[in-house]
Amino acid sequence: MKYFFGWLLLTLPLLTVAQTADESAIQERLQAYYEANESKDWESVVDMLYQPLVEMASRDALVQMFNDLEGNGMVFEMKGFETKKVSPVFVHEDKRYAEIAYRSDLSLQFTSEAYKSSQMVEMLQANFEKEYGADNVEHEAATNTFLVNADKVMLAIQDTGADSPWRFMELDAANPLNEKLIPEAVSKHFKVND
Repeated sequence: MKYFFGWLLLTLPLLTVAQTADESAIQERLQAYYEANESKDWESVVDMLYQPLVEMASRDALVQMFNDLEGNGMVFEMKGFETKKVSPVFVHEDKRYAEIAYRSDLSLQFTSEAYKSSQMVEMLQANFEKEYGADNVEHEAATNTFLVNADKVMLAIQDTGADSPWRFMELDAANPLNEKLIPEAVSKHFKVND
């Protein structure tokens, strides 16, 4: 029994170093992801998304979708990204997963006349409040801009192969893609559907 405790004491520093290295690698990749979102570098953002997600729509279609958002009566900015917590890495089959809790500030200005009616503003307000909480949503009537403090969760996913980069996928319990793209064991581990 004392050999077991001795072995445990010797391995604890190794586990801590491995976790620190993983968290550092994830944080570095996250910083690049945050910066790409803030600067609206959609090609880089899409390149950092989880590949099976990208393959469902195609890389070009996703880049075009992000580029088109502002052309359709909406001007938006994402900034103030802050990582709140990175979980320990969970290994399942040939992939490594970490859950990331983060926050960001979203500014969504609706410029189209179709979004300026009081009914539309009320509907948008209700939707944002349902998604992010009433205390996290503010509407500036003069510019028809919603300011949202968003607390969100995503997965960092890495193939176990050599030098594979971490890629990201938003987690939302209501998203049907979760079941298609995230193995059940991973969902259970991170309590995705709770």
